[in-house]
Amino acid sequence: MQLLILDDELHAIRGIEAELEQNKLGITVLHTALHAYQAEEIFRNFPIDILICDIEMPEINGLQFIVWVKEHYPLTQCIILTCHSDFHYAKEAVHLGSIEYLLKPATTEELEAAIRKAAEQLLRSREQALFHQTYQKAYELWNKHQPLLIERFWSDLVNGNIPDRPDSIREAVQNLALKDRLDTWFVPVFIRIDRWYREWTDREEKIMQYALLNAANECIAAYTGEGQTVQLNNGGFVSILMLNVDDMNLEPLAGDCLTYIGSCNQYFYCDLSCFIGAPVAIHEIPYMLKKLNECSHNQVWSRNQVHFHYESEHEDVFEPSVPTMSHWQELLQIGHRELLEANLQQFWNRVSKQGRVDKAYLECFYHDFLQMVHYTLQLKGLQAHLIFAEPEIAKYASTATRSVFHLQEWIHHIIKQSILHMKSAEETTDVISKVKKYVSENLEQNLTRDQIANHVYLNPDYLARMFKKETGFSILDYLMKERVEAARKLLVHTDLPVSTVAERVGIPHFSYFSKQFKKHMNMSPLEFRQKNRMYTLESR
Repeated sequence: MQLLILDDELHAIRGIEAELEQNKLGITVLHTALHAYQAEEIFRNFPIDILICDIEMPEINGLQFIVWVKEHYPLTQCIILTCHSDFHYAKEAVHLGSIEYLLKPATTEELEAAIRKAAEQLLRSREQALFHQTYQKAYELWNKHQPLLIERFWSDLVNGNIPDRPDSIREAVQNLALKDRLDTWFVPVFIRIDRWYREWTDREEKIMQYALLNAANECIAAYTGEGQTVQLNNGGFVSILMLNVDDMNLEPLAGDCLTYIGSCNQYFYCDLSCFIGAPVAIHEIPYMLKKLNECSHNQVWSRNQVHFHYESEHEDVFEPSVPTMSHWQELLQIGHRELLEANLQQFWNRVSKQGRVDKAYLECFYHDFLQMVHYTLQLKGLQAHLIFAEPEIAKYASTATRSVFHLQEWIHHIIKQSILHMKSAEETTDVISKVKKYVSENLEQNLTRDQIANHVYLNPDYLARMFKKETGFSILDYLMKERVEAARKLLVHTDLPVSTVAERVGIPHFSYFSKQFKKHMNMSPLEFRQKNRMYTLESR
């Protein structure tokens, strides 16, 4: 790490040099400059990572120099060290992206802390820049890519658009160079995306998937020198390798798959699993891919591993029984989230040692756990469909039975959201205030009791009883009371026509509005306006 000290006072520079323990801070080269022109020359000749800079200097001051640095060397981290405590200086330094603003004389501890902070920010900035370069490269490849005929053929074959009969395949490759390779053996490798480490937009995920596909072409499909990776309609990829008959050993291919998985972990922020098929004729590729999918479904513990197609066939099948969940239900009902999740983790640890579980087992567990949660929510008067429809829950539900890790992730979010809403429902005062706030903010809407209940995730009947008990009003009576109150204010303080006032408070039918207003105020809206306008004038 290279550091530059810029100060027009030599004794200030020497003081900083004396205080810093360069080896301790990871400083390999320490540069000094007495004016901005000298500092610019150093920047042009050395990769400066951190700049410590004074503000008041002749010709070009420190803030002006930082502008130049950020324009030409944006990754460099800047630390201001000055005698001036002026707020405007500090504000400008922050605006320019300075990592720290220190006043002279700074202590050794302050200087070292600022440099460590700058070094950490520098590391983050470099990682972000590296990711941006990788992402940009993947985007450019994806953007420029034009489907080739050979790639389209493989995509059609593995996605079922071409019948897996020799005559159909022979016809499909008539105009392709592949027609001379119909007697070759092929090995399909199914690549399953287990999870992403980051949240992506749909567009970003497509770009990252293309990056994975391109990397598979380089690491896996190139194993025999001839191969192609295509995306599957139901998710994941398949690399199809043309195999040399003289070399049917696939063990080195497993090593290439592990290398590919490690690279994707590091550069594309995801976990993968690879499933290697047996050498087959071209028309047997769809069948072998089906076998690999079955193998994938049963490898519910797998993550960042390589499997051969025959592994699941040779494993001893022992399916542990799906547990009764009464104890978990009790913990969920009383809101013991940490204890419940610890119990579940202990259960999965036992299951992993007892025997092999497959996708069918996960589906049974999923439905039983879901039933238990529904029952608990019903006891609490909560509407399950409103909680389960939340984007955070719906997203994890769609992949819950893909693997044990996906199921655990889904369970974690289900428990979190269920307990959150149960606690919210138990806090009656909070619920009532939310209802009142929602009503006051949406008076102009055609509100119903069900809409209001949905807003606080409660059963309408349950909320109605709670609201009546706490306020003495039914929900609809309270709604009408608030509408009349809002109408009173509009009638007194505005010149809006009475019909417009009625619409503003959510009662578009004028006759019904007049009837309800008179019921609450013992006079018509017009009489109320005239009386209160007269009172207002008299009081003046």
